[in-house]
Amino acid sequence: MKTIKKIVLFALVSLMLFSVVACGTSEKETVDYSGEYVETNAGRGTITVTKKDDGYDVWIRWPNSAEEVYNWNFSGTFDDNGVMQYTGCEKTIITFDENGNDTSKTEYTDGTGKLVYKDNAMTWQDDKDDSGNDYKFVKE
Repeated sequence: MKTIKKIVLFALVSLMLFSVVACGTSEKETVDYSGEYVETNAGRGTITVTKKDDGYDVWIRWPNSAEEVYNWNFSGTFDDNGVMQYTGCEKTIITFDENGNDTSKTEYTDGTGKLVYKDNAMTWQDDKDDSGNDYKFVKE
C-alpha cells in the first residue's frame, strides 16, 4: 500500500511540475501592427499599416502644404524586435490646384528605410530623402 501511495504522489508531483514548466514556455505573443499612427509633433503626418497574408502594406501621408501632399507606399514584415526593413518604396507627390483637382507625380520607386515599433509607438527612417527622422507616431 505504501508503494502505491508513493507512485500516486510521484505522479501528482510530476504532473504539477510539468504544468508549471509548460506555462512558462508559452509561445511569444504576436503583435498586430495594423492601425493608423499620427505624428506627435504637429499631428500632420500619418502612417497607416494594413495587415495582409504575408506581412503589411504601409502608406505614409505627409502634407507639405495645403496644395501639396507627399505619399510613401511600401510593403514588408516586422521582425521579432518590431522592426520592418523595407525596399521598393514608392514616393508620390500630389498637387492640388485652386479648383481642388489633383495631379500625382511619382518621384521614385526605389526607396529604402525602416519602421520601428517600440513602446506602443512607431518611428520611421526613410533612407532616400531622410523623411521621418526624429518623429514619433502614436496609434490612434
